[in-house]
Amino acid sequence: MRKFLSGLISVFVLLSFNSCELDYYWERGNLNCDFYPNTNNYGNFVQTKTYYLDDIYIRSYPDFHRIRDIIMTDTWIEIWSDDFYAYSQGDYIEDLTISISGFGSFTFPVTPRFRNENLITIGGMNDSNYYDEFFIFMMDAIDYFYRRGSMQVTIRGKLRSVYLYDVNITLFNSLDVKLKDY
Repeated sequence: MRKFLSGLISVFVLLSFNSCELDYYWERGNLNCDFYPNTNNYGNFVQTKTYYLDDIYIRSYPDFHRIRDIIMTDTWIEIWSDDFYAYSQGDYIEDLTISISGFGSFTFPVTPRFRNENLITIGGMNDSNYYDEFFIFMMDAIDYFYRRGSMQVTIRGKLRSVYLYDVNITLFNSLDVKLKDY
């Protein structure tokens, strides 16, 4: 009888631990950090914003308390102006830096330049100039964000242009988010 009871308890415990993983599922998500800093007369811009777990957009609109893990799958930055003719070929952003309070900073090693369009895209899987170092920085930053539940992000740089229009900057982060099922 003791062996039967012991065996029954063992099977119950084994099945209990096995079923725990079934209570979780993965969803695609995005954390898009939008910045609209003012550019001063010298071209300098800086803005700080705080982001929280509930700022993550997830297709199924879950309660952020259900988040159990986050894995970043891609990251990139887009810089543009609301004025279509704001920038011309050769304009550039100097010392573009992303800082995360309590974590660290990343300064892009190559100066992002405007080509013939009003948009600069930095990072992403198709950008070999920045991808490895920037991706690793942001992957660690997203992990830090998940563990703390928030992160304060500062973006700064210097616009080198004939016309000093304000810049708009979006830091895109594609995520896989592990959620607890109810």
